[in-house]
Amino acid sequence: MAVSLICWGGLVGKSVSINPTTDYVALTRHGLRDGKGVQFSSGTLPIVSGVALTLNTTYYAKRIDGNNFELYYELSLTTKVNFTSSGASIVLAGAY
Repeated sequence: MAVSLICWGGLVGKSVSINPTTDYVALTRHGLRDGKGVQFSSGTLPIVSGVALTLNTTYYAKRIDGNNFELYYELSLTTKVNFTSSGASIVLAGAY
């Protein structure tokens, strides 16, 4: 039996932008559902208040609308990532 896994963002991920004023991650037609795990796979990560972000660590999305979402440190979507800068060339990919 063959099994395939389709991961959000595909093999290379998706380029996103961060708005430190709203704490929104922007990606047109992102298609994410609440609680979907994502990971930063490359780029200069934004500065945050609280715990520093790291590459290849799972964060969880909370859908705001079809083009914006927030990130949280845990699946329960309790502790939001508070951005204080926008970073640069940021790529997100789905977490397994």
